[in-house]
Amino acid sequence: MKKLAERIPLTWTIVLVVSLLLALGQGAGIAIESLRDYQRMSAASKERASAALDMLEAVHSQAMKERLGLGDGDKATAVLDGAMKRFSAASDGTRLWVFMGPKVLDYQNANGSNDEEPPADAVDRAAANTLRPQSTITGSTFRLSRPIVLGEGAAGDASCTTCHTRSMNVKAGELLGGYSAAVDMTKQLAAWKASLARRALWAVCLLIAIVGAATLLLTRFALLPLSQLVTATKSLASGHTDPPIPYLDRLDELGSLARALDMFKRSIVARRTLEVVNADATRKLEHMASHDGLTGLPNRVLFAERVKKMIVQQAADGGQVAVFRIDIDHFKDCNDRLGYAGGDVVLQAVAERLARNLGEKGVAARHGGDEFAVAMVLGPDDDSGSIADQIMSFLQAMPVEDQQAAVTVSAGIALAPCDGDEIESLLRHAEQALWGAKTDGRGTYRFFRPQMNEAVDAKRDLESDLYRAFEDGGLELYYQPIQSTGDRSIVAVEALMRWRHPDKGWISPADFIPIAEANGLIIPLGRWLLRRACQEVARWPGLKVAVNVSPAQLRDREFVGFLSTVLGETGLEPGRLELEITEGVFLDPAINPLTILRQVKALGVGLAMDDFGTGFSSLTYLQKYPFDKIKIDRSFVGVMTTDASAKAIVGAVIGLGRNLKMTTTAEGVETEEQLEALRREGCDQVQGYLLSRPLDAFQLAVLLKEQEEAAARSAGRSPKARRSGGL
Repeated sequence: MKKLAERIPLTWTIVLVVSLLLALGQGAGIAIESLRDYQRMSAASKERASAALDMLEAVHSQAMKERLGLGDGDKATAVLDGAMKRFSAASDGTRLWVFMGPKVLDYQNANGSNDEEPPADAVDRAAANTLRPQSTITGSTFRLSRPIVLGEGAAGDASCTTCHTRSMNVKAGELLGGYSAAVDMTKQLAAWKASLARRALWAVCLLIAIVGAATLLLTRFALLPLSQLVTATKSLASGHTDPPIPYLDRLDELGSLARALDMFKRSIVARRTLEVVNADATRKLEHMASHDGLTGLPNRVLFAERVKKMIVQQAADGGQVAVFRIDIDHFKDCNDRLGYAGGDVVLQAVAERLARNLGEKGVAARHGGDEFAVAMVLGPDDDSGSIADQIMSFLQAMPVEDQQAAVTVSAGIALAPCDGDEIESLLRHAEQALWGAKTDGRGTYRFFRPQMNEAVDAKRDLESDLYRAFEDGGLELYYQPIQSTGDRSIVAVEALMRWRHPDKGWISPADFIPIAEANGLIIPLGRWLLRRACQEVARWPGLKVAVNVSPAQLRDREFVGFLSTVLGETGLEPGRLELEITEGVFLDPAINPLTILRQVKALGVGLAMDDFGTGFSSLTYLQKYPFDKIKIDRSFVGVMTTDASAKAIVGAVIGLGRNLKMTTTAEGVETEEQLEALRREGCDQVQGYLLSRPLDAFQLAVLLKEQEEAAARSAGRSPKARRSGGL
């Protein structure tokens, strides 16, 4: 089909499409008008038949009122038969008759009458069955049948009803018979068909005329200019730009096509011009792809390529290559002081001095942000320390907008081949040396030493040991009691994870928890702690347990479901579990904290805002999220007895908790003076080394037992093991 369409000329394609559209339009119009004529013809026939039946019904009703008796000699029957015969003879193509209902037919048969008139056809039978008028068109005849129902219409007269009921046992609502009319529509249908033929002939003539005119217009006014434009296009395709493009001044589609060809012609001319400058543009693009846009120095990719060549060359010559990582000290302060434009000027000044002083002896690159990289070839007589001093000396105070910006730099240096023979390892070692320079006070440089790897190796070893400790059950769970400030009774405990390394002893959570959060181990660690804490605390009735939850745990989609499962499996009442949340949860874009915390609250679990006062938006969090407790950070508690501002902050937080109907717990209580001060301020709960260090499950059970016994003795009763749930 596609190939056939491609072979048909454009002219005939347009003509065929126009013809098809016109034919469809004309056909639709003819169909609509013919349908309307047919509907009017049917309506006229129906009206004619209805009028005839109305007349027949009137004559029959009058004759029935004057009837003298029943039977073949009945006057009413004769009158009705005569009326139907006269009307049928007088009318043009309309025939009338009546039919009798079943009980009337039975009566006629019983009395030996030969006037039985059953329903004549399917239309009469449908009217007799439905007791509703029925009409239809069969062939060229319109049929209308109207039933006579005793008690309705003309058969509703009381004497009529009484007569038929008494003589024929026909009850009200039953069929007596019916009137039928047949209207011959032969002439009307012939006239309708003739009209349809005339319309079709007129449409065909009109279509031929329009198609002929369209063909002439296309050939003379559209296709001829199009042919000329095709010739011009071929000329342009062959590279000839001298012949003019016709029809540029036309405002129709041909003019648009001509102007498009003219643009194509101009583009050919412009292309020849662009070929002249293309080489220069290519060089500029290559420079942009391999250089930093702000400083003009090589970027990372080009720097790496050049350093690799240096390493290969010096390996053959027996020399060294020094790789520097240089960082501008406190560049953020420089941006704040001079503005970003001034900061850019500083970067450009550093780049200019590096490029000018290095010359052909080395290569400098911007490595991103405020960091630069330098590589230099060192000869047998070159001293790397002296060269580093020279580089540091010319990177001093930078003139920025007639100001002397006090800019200093720190540098880390790695040497090839002793510190590595790959660009990646040299840059990594130089960066480690750079951090060493920053640690030593900035404004200086350091050479890479193998021991700088120790910190990285130590972290890697600790990570491996942590995995092993978790798999082998080497982690332990400790509890720090939380006491009421009123009677100093233990009301809750905070579950704390502890790790006793077989070689290094106790490892601080501050060392291994960040590692677990970074590598994802915090998810299984957190689940282990939560399940273990709930299992153990469930054995001490009435005691609550607080568990710290990190942002990484809340990013786990299964966290709330796991929490619900643990509560069900351990039997711990949800109200005895409290999750401690830090501000980091609200700063993590991957967490929807409001949804998660509401789901936790729906389980009946309590929520505590941990380390309150150390962030920037704590008050907003208290207002927006469903917290039950505020935990005052130890940094305020530890100095509240010596620092008036810290004391004021603690008092304000306690008052805030009281007004918000939240429990307040102070962390890090280490002196009686701090405890007394917190009690005076109205703090609800306290925890810290003054009260108890973290205890294992056995030690906690002993402490709870001693508390119960002491309480029993003070009350003058025998002690009960209220919280002696065992170990």
